[in-house]
Amino acid sequence: MAQQSFRALLQAQAEPGTWHSLPRTEEISDLPGTLVAVALTLFDPETRVWGDFSQHALRYLKFHCGCPIATEPSEAEFIVWQAKEGLPPFSEMNSGTVIAPETGATLILSVPQELEGHVVKLTGPGIQVSKRFSPGGVSSIFWDSLMKTRTEALLGIDVIFCSPSRVAAVPRSTEPCL
Repeated sequence: MAQQSFRALLQAQAEPGTWHSLPRTEEISDLPGTLVAVALTLFDPETRVWGDFSQHALRYLKFHCGCPIATEPSEAEFIVWQAKEGLPPFSEMNSGTVIAPETGATLILSVPQELEGHVVKLTGPGIQVSKRFSPGGVSSIFWDSLMKTRTEALLGIDVIFCSPSRVAAVPRSTEPCL
C-alpha cells in the first residue's frame, strides 16, 4: 500500500491539479481514508505534524507513524486540515527561507469532493500551458491566502488535496491564478 500511495503522491506533485487514486484505506475517527493513506506514507518519527485531531486520531498517528505532534503550526512540517473547518492558519505556517526553501510546510487538506470549489488556473512546472482546478470546499479566499505565503521564488506552502478517494497537489512552484 505504501508504495502505491507514494507513487500516487509523486505523480500528483509532478502533475499539479490532476487527481490520482490511492489504495483504499480505512477512515480513522475524524480522518478520511485518503488522508490516513497520505499520513501513513509521509509521516515518520522525524516529521512534526499539527492539526485539530481527535484523541483517537492522535493516538493512531503516534502509534502507526511515530510522528511527534507539534503544538503550533509554525513548528510543523505537515499541517492537516479539513476544508469544512474554514481557512487553515496560513500566516502561522512555515513557508521556508531563501537559504532553505524546502523547509516550507505541506498542507494536507481534506476536501468533500473533487469539483465544485472556486476555479483557479494553474501554471508552472508539470503543466504544458495552464490547467483549471476546482477542488470542492475551497474558496477564492483560500487561494488568495495561499498566494500570500509565496513571497519569493520557491518559498511557500505545498498543498496536497485529499478527496474521498483520490489526491491532487499544488506544489509551491505552481502558480494559481484567480
